Amino acid sequence: MDSKSIKNAFLSFFENNGHKIIQGSSLLPKGDLTLLFINSGMAPMKSYFTGAAAPPHPRLANIQPCIRTNDIDDVGDMHHLTFFEMLGSWSINDYYKEDAIAFAYKLLTQGLKIDPNRLYFSVYSGNPDLGLSFDDLAYKAWQDAGVPKEKIIALGDEDNFWGPAGGEGPCGPCTEVFIDTGVPGDENSYELTGNFDTKNRYVEIWNAGVFMEFYKDKAGVFSKLKQHNVDTGAGLERLTMALNGLSSVYETDIYQGLNEVINSATSQVLVLDQEVKAKRIIADHMRAVTFILAEGVLPDKNREGYIPRRLIRRCVAANSRLNIENFPYNDAIDAVLDYAGDDYPHLKNNADIIKTLVMNEEVGFSKTIRMGEKAIKKVITQGGSVISGQNAFNLTASHGIPLDILLTMVEQQGGTIDVNGYNDAMKDHRNISRNPK
Repeated sequence: MDSKSIKNAFLSFFENNGHKIIQGSSLLPKGDLTLLFINSGMAPMKSYFTGAAAPPHPRLANIQPCIRTNDIDDVGDMHHLTFFEMLGSWSINDYYKEDAIAFAYKLLTQGLKIDPNRLYFSVYSGNPDLGLSFDDLAYKAWQDAGVPKEKIIALGDEDNFWGPAGGEGPCGPCTEVFIDTGVPGDENSYELTGNFDTKNRYVEIWNAGVFMEFYKDKAGVFSKLKQHNVDTGAGLERLTMALNGLSSVYETDIYQGLNEVINSATSQVLVLDQEVKAKRIIADHMRAVTFILAEGVLPDKNREGYIPRRLIRRCVAANSRLNIENFPYNDAIDAVLDYAGDDYPHLKNNADIIKTLVMNEEVGFSKTIRMGEKAIKKVITQGGSVISGQNAFNLTASHGIPLDILLTMVEQQGGTIDVNGYNDAMKDHRNISRNPK
């Protein structure tokens, strides 16, 4: 089942179950200073959950483009992305946990035809220190839907308490769905080992219900909302990966065009982990940059503009890692437009400006990369493969190369950086800047 068929199945299911299908919002938050970019399907709907505004319908569903900047450093593994599309559904003071879980199980096993033997479910274990109890209602609802209790795992705050999206806002316990990427019941399974390995084997495919019961204020105090709400979210890329038995999101049809552009640009066979990671970084970041720049954001050193600048520079560094001298950025942008342009017409409408902005940023930073590579080689030649924190900071200060890119460049030349020393040097620099003698 390809990604567009999954989108259609998701929206059709919820429309047939009384939900109004609405447009996804801009990536740029409106009136919400807690976020640089929209990072979840519910972020544009905070006012509905608090009761400050009336929704167009008590049951809603859509597909929301999202940017998560806190995942930038993880991009290149199996499933982390900077940009993704979120399939979301909401109940605003309408149905609650029992119906939300019944909908989820029906969609997964009937609508998307996933073998229930491959599915596992988590519920909130509670936190006595915060006065939050075990979610026995969700636990029972999954059993009522037909799930054996052995496949329902209780997890804590980090995994099963969501939000808020930003420094304060609506939040609550959640219940998540995982798919087994191994062989059900084998010697490494959860049933036999008691180890619910969510890093490698059991992949989350859907937050099937964030139950918005609370409001968390800036002081970290929880208060009960006036109404109960349900927020669900499934990353399209992960869901497509899981349904098709693929080993990474980058193998899905979503990235087919981008992969063809990247593969044609390099003559070497990508075997090493760092080479595969570099390719994936380019694919994710070019997709993210295309969407961000289409919103009218300009690459810059401040606020929103810093993100596309950083992503483009990471692409330049990744191309250097793959020994690609003249990467076809325009072709990569066109690949994003070919896949997403019909669903997001503003991408095509802004294609020329997107290409111009990327080219300008790439040309300038490519010069920086070349100068930085020479400087790194000199430092390694003079002082050995372990670069001190101060020397690494000097490279950043002289050439404007962020630490994450600097780490990659140093690694390419067989070196490492004393990161703790780098952070100390950065702290000293900031203190001097604030308190000059």
